[in-house]
Amino acid sequence: GSYMMMRKNVLDAVKGFDETFYFYSEETDLCYRAMKHGLKSFYYSGAEIIHIGGGSTKNILWMFRQLHRSQYQFIDKHYRGVPNILMRVMKRFGIIVRIPVYVLEGLIRFDRNSFEKAKVHGHLAFYNFRKADHR
Repeated sequence: GSYMMMRKNVLDAVKGFDETFYFYSEETDLCYRAMKHGLKSFYYSGAEIIHIGGGSTKNILWMFRQLHRSQYQFIDKHYRGVPNILMRVMKRFGIIVRIPVYVLEGLIRFDRNSFEKAKVHGHLAFYNFRKADHR
């Protein structure tokens, strides 16, 4: 979501960005709500922008925690019952699967950053993402 263009009537139709999303997933939520209103999103691969990523996310544990927290918030907002449970299980599975992948990547590339990502995802695998954590 570092660069988006839309007509004001689209933003008005979906009542703008949901400000309860603290960091990450707010653009996903906006596009999802637009789709629910019958509106379409387009991706134009010819556009070029410069986005200096990571400026506000120097702490990798904090960054990944916020990313996954916002994704759980999105799931809780838009899915109820069995779909919510299944999406939460798949999300947790995705976190756990990344651990050995990052370890293997670190071994192959001798990359300390990959080991740090494995460690962070190990922490996240056991971190309890509750609705109260969405702040």
